[in-house]
Amino acid sequence: MINFPKFKYSKPIFWLLIGILIALLLSCSPVKRLERLHKNHPYLFTAKTDTLIVKDTLRFMIPGVRADTVVSYAQLTDTLYIDKDRLHIRIVRIPMHDSIYVDGRCDTVYKTVYREIKVPYQKYEVKPPAEKNNWRTVINIFLVIFVLFLIYLLYRYLSAE
Repeated sequence: MINFPKFKYSKPIFWLLIGILIALLLSCSPVKRLERLHKNHPYLFTAKTDTLIVKDTLRFMIPGVRADTVVSYAQLTDTLYIDKDRLHIRIVRIPMHDSIYVDGRCDTVYKTVYREIKVPYQKYEVKPPAEKNNWRTVINIFLVIFVLFLIYLLYRYLSAE
């Protein structure tokens, strides 16, 4: 015959704690708690459409401008200017050296565009109820303290035996 050792915790306080643990494990699921919260406090679930503003910056580079022309050497007695949009060309004939000086410039333009994008989203607005019951909270706190005091007295009574 096998002798099993006696169970060390046979006091009722241990079984009370085991019962509380089982009750906590078998309590409502989070879905049921959420449904109960929605039923008791519907003001927590009122959705309001709000707008989120996103500010964005875009930079554009405007491409260069090109122009060409043909002028006979005999007609080029002085300075010739060619202007098209942002392109500025200056052609100068230098008679002493029998050469032509060409100077051309095109301004690079970067354009920055600022824009705001409005994105709607759902926002839950919490409005607490108008009346606030402080006495109920005080009574609940005293009840919890009283129950803990009774458990303490029961523990002291059972451990004195």
